[in-house]
Amino acid sequence: MTSGTFAFRAVRRDGKLESGTVEAPSREAAIALIGTRGAFAVEVSSTEGPHARKLRMDADDLASGLRALSTLVGSGLPLARALIVLDALVPASWLPALAHIRRSVEQGGSLAIAMADSSLPLPPSVLGIIRAGESGSGLANALERTAKLLAPRSATR
Repeated sequence: MTSGTFAFRAVRRDGKLESGTVEAPSREAAIALIGTRGAFAVEVSSTEGPHARKLRMDADDLASGLRALSTLVGSGLPLARALIVLDALVPASWLPALAHIRRSVEQGGSLAIAMADSSLPLPPSVLGIIRAGESGSGLANALERTAKLLAPRSATR
C-alpha cells in the first residue's frame, strides 16, 4: 500500500498545540501514528490528491508565511532545511501545502514551481517575483518583496 502525506494539528498531553505532517497509508493510520507520539489529533487532512484544490487563505496568512521563509533563507539556512523549520512558524493554513513544496524542492525542483503546483493561492505576480529571485536577484529578498506586495491587498480587504 502506498503512503500519503497528511497535515495535522494535535494537542499533546501537556496541553500544547503541535502541528506538522506525517507519512501514512491512510487518514486513520495518520491519526493512530499521531496518537502513538502522545498527542490527540484535532485536525488531519491529506496534502495530496488528484483533486487537490487551492486553499482558502487570507493575504495576511500568505504574507506571514512568505516573510517567515524570507527570514529563514536570509539567515543563511539552506532552502530545504528552511522549509522543514517553516512548519513551526507559519499559520496553520499553510500546513497542507508545505509537504508538497518541501518534497518538490528536496527533489531538485524550483521553489516557484513547487509553490505554483501546491494548494497555496499565490497570485501569478508573486510567483513571478519568486522565480526572479531564484534566477539571481536573491531568493530571500524576493520572498520579502512578495510579502510586502500582499500587505496592501490585506489592508484593502
